[in-house]
Amino acid sequence: MNEYDEYRMQIEGQKEMTKAQSEESMKQYLPTLHQQMQDSQAVIINEINPRKVVEEVILILEGKSKDEYGNVVSLEDPYINKNGLNMIKILMRGVVNQNTTMSALNGKEINRLMIYLSENLAEDLAVNWKHYGIKNRDSCDLIMNIILTNCYTALKRAEEKNEKGFLKGIAFENVNSNSSYKPKRGGTWDDIKSKLRL
Repeated sequence: MNEYDEYRMQIEGQKEMTKAQSEESMKQYLPTLHQQMQDSQAVIINEINPRKVVEEVILILEGKSKDEYGNVVSLEDPYINKNGLNMIKILMRGVVNQNTTMSALNGKEINRLMIYLSENLAEDLAVNWKHYGIKNRDSCDLIMNIILTNCYTALKRAEEKNEKGFLKGIAFENVNSNSSYKPKRGGTWDDIKSKLRL
């Protein structure tokens, strides 16, 4: 064994020691990091909850909106009465919910869900538009457009696990930016290797 081999063995030993120390120091932070990730995901899930899509559509159809403080304000006459709104909630929630938006849907599956929703919605409005207090057939088209556009964009969030990936990425970023753990600089294998130019 020559000097070079001895030196290389020492570096390998240093590398193993550094790795072990790093793993040991990280163990104390794992429960905190795990909790931070769960908390972060809970906040994000609440913010992107598809139930908010349904609530927003219902507000629009009621002729209402939320102001900058979150208070509901009336803007115009409602497009549809409570009976119609209740049916629309049922139809929308059957398609736009956390099961669908957190799934991995492809384009064909999204289209099938949209066809299912649009057919049921069109049939219900065609039969019950007077009972729902809708003024005319043109208003039926407007109501359908509002519902279908919002449902389609909500379902597109699930395309190819998009929402799941987004959720994991954001939660990980939040944990990283809030983490108090900072790895020690210097003395790592990469630092030693760069100094030796091996």
